[in-house]
Amino acid sequence: MAASCIRSMLLGGLFILLVSFNAPVFSMPILHSSPLTSGANQAGDTQESGAIPLPRGCGGVTPPGEVETTCCLNGIVYVDGEPVAGAEITITSSRGTSISLYTRYINTVDNVPFYEISLSDDPLQVQSGETITITARLGNRERSLTHEVQPGSQQVDIVLPRRSPNDFVALQSIPLRSISGEFDGLSGIAINPEYQVFVVDQEAHQIQAFDTNGNPLQPPWGHYGQNPGQFNLPRRVVVDASRNVYILDAGNRRIQKFDRQGRYVHSWMLCTQLSSCPFPYDLALAPDGTIAVVYNQGVTIFSTTGDLQRQWSTGIHGTDIDIDRNGNVYITTGQSDIYTFTPGGQLTTTLNTPLTSIQSMAIDPSGNLWVTDPINGIVRLSTTGAIAQQWTIPGELFNDMAIAPNGQLYLTSYTNKVLVFDPTRGTTRSWGRSSRYRDVIGTVTVPNNTLFIANREPAAVTRLTFQQSVTSTQVALNPLPRRIVDMTKAADGSVYILDQSSSTTARVYKINALGQQLFSFPINDVSAGAIAVAQNGTIFIAEDLDNQVLQFSADGQYRSSWGGTGSEPGRFYLPSDLVIDSNGYIYVADRGNERIQKLRLDGTVERTVSATFDPTLDNVLQVFNNNIYIYREDAIRVRDSDLTSPPLYTIELNNQVKGWDIDQHGNIYAFNPDTRQIEIYRPMRFTQPIATISYLNLSSLSADDTLIVQGMGQDSDETNTIHAWRWESNQNGQISTSRTLAIPAASLSSGTHTITLKVQDNEGEWSQQTSLSVYVSPRIQNIPAWTILLYLDADYAADGQALLKSFNNTIRNLKQLSNSSIRIAIQIDGPQNNDTRRILIHPGQPPSENSISEQAMDDPLTLANFLRWGQETFPARHYYLAIANHGQGVQGIAWDSTSDARDDGRRNNSAYLTIKELGQALNAPGVAPIDVIHLDACSMGLLEVAFELRPRSEVPLRSRLLIASQYLGWSFFAYDEYVADITATSTPEMVARTVVQIYADKSVQKRVPFTITALDLGRVTTVASTVDRLAAELAAYANNSNEHFNQVQNIRNSSSHLNSDNDYRNARSDAYVDLLSWTRNVRDSISDRAIQQRADELINELTGTQSFILPNPNGHRVGIATLPARYGSYRIDLSDVHGISIYYPDYTRRNATFNSYVNNYLFEFTRYTRWSELLTAGVVALNPGDPEVDEGLAPLAPLSVEYYVHVPMIVR
Repeated sequence: MAASCIRSMLLGGLFILLVSFNAPVFSMPILHSSPLTSGANQAGDTQESGAIPLPRGCGGVTPPGEVETTCCLNGIVYVDGEPVAGAEITITSSRGTSISLYTRYINTVDNVPFYEISLSDDPLQVQSGETITITARLGNRERSLTHEVQPGSQQVDIVLPRRSPNDFVALQSIPLRSISGEFDGLSGIAINPEYQVFVVDQEAHQIQAFDTNGNPLQPPWGHYGQNPGQFNLPRRVVVDASRNVYILDAGNRRIQKFDRQGRYVHSWMLCTQLSSCPFPYDLALAPDGTIAVVYNQGVTIFSTTGDLQRQWSTGIHGTDIDIDRNGNVYITTGQSDIYTFTPGGQLTTTLNTPLTSIQSMAIDPSGNLWVTDPINGIVRLSTTGAIAQQWTIPGELFNDMAIAPNGQLYLTSYTNKVLVFDPTRGTTRSWGRSSRYRDVIGTVTVPNNTLFIANREPAAVTRLTFQQSVTSTQVALNPLPRRIVDMTKAADGSVYILDQSSSTTARVYKINALGQQLFSFPINDVSAGAIAVAQNGTIFIAEDLDNQVLQFSADGQYRSSWGGTGSEPGRFYLPSDLVIDSNGYIYVADRGNERIQKLRLDGTVERTVSATFDPTLDNVLQVFNNNIYIYREDAIRVRDSDLTSPPLYTIELNNQVKGWDIDQHGNIYAFNPDTRQIEIYRPMRFTQPIATISYLNLSSLSADDTLIVQGMGQDSDETNTIHAWRWESNQNGQISTSRTLAIPAASLSSGTHTITLKVQDNEGEWSQQTSLSVYVSPRIQNIPAWTILLYLDADYAADGQALLKSFNNTIRNLKQLSNSSIRIAIQIDGPQNNDTRRILIHPGQPPSENSISEQAMDDPLTLANFLRWGQETFPARHYYLAIANHGQGVQGIAWDSTSDARDDGRRNNSAYLTIKELGQALNAPGVAPIDVIHLDACSMGLLEVAFELRPRSEVPLRSRLLIASQYLGWSFFAYDEYVADITATSTPEMVARTVVQIYADKSVQKRVPFTITALDLGRVTTVASTVDRLAAELAAYANNSNEHFNQVQNIRNSSSHLNSDNDYRNARSDAYVDLLSWTRNVRDSISDRAIQQRADELINELTGTQSFILPNPNGHRVGIATLPARYGSYRIDLSDVHGISIYYPDYTRRNATFNSYVNNYLFEFTRYTRWSELLTAGVVALNPGDPEVDEGLAPLAPLSVEYYVHVPMIVR
């Protein structure tokens, strides 16, 4: 098995967006698009929180005693002190192999964008000790670092520093979303059997869906970016048999998969390195469900999960591809010929058509070949390439074509229309128009996060407001504008719009900051080019027909004009822009004379300075703080208002912009026509260095170990010198001033340490600290192997006395043990007030027992305090923890009736340890890692529970285990037998298997049905990630049709269920489903290849050689039996129960628990996987205000004298 990059984590994140990389082997030209950050950065303020440690761990797949497999590399790219998304990362090995990826938002607690990659997998195959080069690029910024690879996981952050004290950077952007039916540049089109039409708007970087009449089925989805669901020049779309939608995201060199409602499912890269990946032109779906992509000179074939199936060189510049019902591949080059290949890539036929330039191609179900041509229109070709039928569509050129089940042709045109052609009647119909952002010429910012955007044609002004979200409204202008040429703002916050309503007539509109029109006035006999407004409201218009500047009063009355054609000062040739400063000077961009003229408002010339301008742009001047900002060639040059000295500084932009403005704070808002976003450039003011902890050798140390922690430091300003390093421990103070901390564990105090790193730059600034936690075992000679920690909760009104009796019997037996390899710490609480006791048992010595104040056993602080007390009193190499009480997987464990009565005066079963609280207690400061966690209660064998208790750092294989039952938990509480034979060499796995064996043997002896399982918590993140991928595929499948939805529900209903509603029987109404039983049913029942592959992956994680469920003997035990008569004499069949369950209720039984679950209140698992998407797939949401069903969850009273069965609370 290849090394996985799924990891155990410090912060609890889970990498759920696995990306496949595949490299075409043929040679072809390289087309590359530089990525930009997209979307507002959502990370916290780095100055407040310090550097951010990323999740660590490689999945715990390394056997004890062996060198860890090199696995995970992750890191953050910082710009101006903030983590940024959209930075391109290229990693190159010393052998020259490389791979590229982006920083992106992956589900972590702090929602930080970062990159992550496996170094061991193809194509890098890097091992420990090798050197790699890591290069980060964002816009026009780039930085490379070398790094010596360490075993296990490592974090390498890269700081892209500012280049000068006046540097600007765009870390935020506002996507401009077209409304349904408006397009910027239509490209691909597809139609599914339900006649849903999907169209790709390449220039707007989004997808739209319609019915066959052009009615939108849902809002457009996507915008420019590199994160899942974002696009960079999407070109084509296909729909598979399961109704999934695949988008060829050409600029990002990947394919993205969605359900038919636009929900993201999966994506994969077409190549390993973005910069050398050829540009993909088209994709097609084959009859076997694979997807073909055509490039210049080649074709690659992928499965629907992104696995490379095959590839071949074509020797032609392919631009369009389709596949017939026999799998034969047809490729065009945009000229007259069509090339036919076998499914394996052998050229069979070249069709020489009489056409001039084939634009698009499609094959209908009967095998007929349809093409479009600019001269001949829509053509059906014969098998020899001759024209069989032809229809000319005047004025239309086409990008792509799809054929509906009824034989009608759906085409996308260059005029931003979807055209529907019926070849049986020869009729056409269409819908669509160009968007309001097709030709942006100006932006204006006003206070209160408001922005106006002017589009030339179609003439439109849009008002955007942006706080937490963006709201857009179209400004109503009367009369309607025809061709907007400029827009500006006045000192009072009003906005002026200049429209060229005819060849010789212009109109000026004035609106307020709310977008309400105040007035307008016409101007005759002009060819207007630009507008500016003085502080007193006087309006100036640059007119390029007579090369004049016209002056109007604030109410639109003509006053005067000055200028005229010529090169003398005061005259103009093509005046293209003008601005006015606060001192009353007007600056004119005199394009034809290649200069800027500074004049008084009466036209008197003050000064001229040479300047060249982009001939395609009009918006080239702005003024801020009486400095003049001049735009040219992707940069803004800032000059003082006198224009006498050279530019003060230059602001480099990511690429060419159209329409830009400066807000009151000096931030630049610029429309990027390539990304269809407003990019917000701000001054770079962050100068602190940033510290990174890049590698930790051990998170848990014994006295003989050496702690090694490697650090990095990078400066954020123009220099890059780190002057000093400071390592500190919260227990031992400063412990090193070297880049690498190497200190014997014997030199550190025992217990949990927070290790922090700060670095200082050559200007004397210190970074914010970054930190991690390590545990140092006590330095005690002959330290015992195991400490047994028993958290025994009998504080339950209904059956507390019976529980207490069982616990006391067990404690008496424990006191009789003579095993020198163990010591035992117990906290027990009875059903009365002030009956909590702590007991210490040291075999060979008298036991110690003390009463303490009444403890709230439902409080995570109580559990954490007990664990610290037990570990400090009886330090050991290993720890076993048992928590015994009632259990209910989706709620928790350890109900406390005393606390319940105190919290609101009523006993309503509201006081218990939630699973989140249990995880918090186990990870509390000062609590050493627990090797074996035994939840000795009902229904705790849930994947969600295991995920909550996962290790937060790398651990060896089978070194952290959870013991739990999927079914009812019988009250044997045989801890004396579980630990009696522990030796100094007993491993956590051996102890866990012993518990499973003894519990199972007792259940068999008593002839009761049971389940008991040991789970490797080091594998749970890998399992959760695999569940995530399967859930995403299944959710899409269920969302895509009612038939699929019913099939998914039937699979759920026919899988093995575990009791959740206190009736002791396992029925389809129960909310817990055996994960392996269900997964096998999914694989065997659904023919979708992607779903089958994802199901096989999960089955392998659960049962493979490094399985999450410990294999037998005594990894998982079940017993089929009949319940005693007092419980109903039900025959409980557990033959298809395999060790781990998952919450999967009947969708018709939605209740408060269900809503809490899917809204992430109960488990971290639901935040980091898409399991909730499956639970809600195809289910209509509750209407706002609909009451939630309160199922009145409560622990069950004792059911037996001989057998105490601790069953789940009611869930209904």
